[in-house]
Amino acid sequence: MEEKSEREIFAEKYGLKVPKRDETGKFDLSDRSADFYWHKQSGQWLIKHDACERIHAIEKMSNPEINVITDDNESGTFMLIKVKHKDLEWQDVGEATPQNCVSKFYRSMAFKRGLDRCVLKLLKAYELFYSDAEIEPKTKDEKVNKKAKSEKDLDGHDE
Repeated sequence: MEEKSEREIFAEKYGLKVPKRDETGKFDLSDRSADFYWHKQSGQWLIKHDACERIHAIEKMSNPEINVITDDNESGTFMLIKVKHKDLEWQDVGEATPQNCVSKFYRSMAFKRGLDRCVLKLLKAYELFYSDAEIEPKTKDEKVNKKAKSEKDLDGHDE
């Protein structure tokens, strides 16, 4: 029997639905019905916001403290989110701008991104899963062009 991956152990601990397996026993990378899934465009595992909210509740983390930095329909929303878990505290920025958010609900998306980052970092699961705000194209020799990335739709809608 194969040893469980860190993602599988994490999923089991929190009752997360894992991706289906293909005929070889490996995760079906096209399965998006699970609580975490493979994002082909970025080459990263992503966890759904709903799963992060459930984990937040299971771990009895504090209600998030929100400090809005910028809130503008033209430039987007930036907010600082702070969450406490046991004796640890983490702050992170949540952002949503026209360059990285298809929806015009910038406040909601900025909050979700900030909360998800805090939850994952407090649990040291940030290397296992990323939110869509951290998606970087995987290339072997090429450095990421930050300007080009900010002007591109990260979910592949423009392909």
